[in-house]
Amino acid sequence: AARFARAMAAASAMYGGFYVSQADSMDSGKTRLSRWIHGWSINRTGFHREHVNPNLLRFLPELLPTLFKPGVVQDTKRVLVPLCGKTKDLGFLAGLGTETVGVEGVTAAIEQLAEDLKKDHDVTLSDVTMQGAFKERKCEINGGRLIMLQGDFFEMSKSEKFDAIWDRASMVAIRPADRKQYADLLSSMLRPGGKLLLVTVEHDPFKNQGGKLGPPFSIEDTDVTELYGKDFNIKFLERHSCIENEPHWIKKGASYFNEGIYILEKK
Repeated sequence: AARFARAMAAASAMYGGFYVSQADSMDSGKTRLSRWIHGWSINRTGFHREHVNPNLLRFLPELLPTLFKPGVVQDTKRVLVPLCGKTKDLGFLAGLGTETVGVEGVTAAIEQLAEDLKKDHDVTLSDVTMQGAFKERKCEINGGRLIMLQGDFFEMSKSEKFDAIWDRASMVAIRPADRKQYADLLSSMLRPGGKLLLVTVEHDPFKNQGGKLGPPFSIEDTDVTELYGKDFNIKFLERHSCIENEPHWIKKGASYFNEGIYILEKK
């Protein structure tokens, strides 16, 4: 309980969104990652914020409810953060005593994440080892563990099992045609009763960018139901406008830009 309180206190002043660095094509791992690798190479990472995501802070009791039950003996929960970039959310979640696994395809993102972890949490990182198709590094944070996997997320094994998944903007980065494969993979890795905290975006085409649809790609309520309704109980939590605080969406030509937040429970 004290560890959880310390982690929450440290994060309470940190707010910000996060748009991921990952795939938009299922042609090959190299093709999927090429545009994001280029973006990181020229420091085009405006999606990254130096804060724990406020939606995670607000809805953590929905994602990991046993953390909020006094007297309950805690098993170590495994939390997956797909397409993680170098988000501060990873250190925060591991610091709650979980085993958090962040998966990212871009080498530069993982390298920057490692440096940030050393600075923010004074950790010692393991050497890089190969685990199947992924390069792996680990560290301990406040009694929890963070595992960083570098590689193509779509090569994750369905035999991997997690108690919770935090998708703060992963699905919106993926080409709409590839969403079903992504959703099926998440479903296969989440244990029955496990929770998926999902943040989507809703917007019209970016008319100042030639009518570009994304990324981030708009996802409606009906899309969430179509993708996840078979395997999950879906609860809508909140919808709010971002356009006032993030005026760059107006510059792109969007007339509205909303975030939708859902909690999904695996059947």
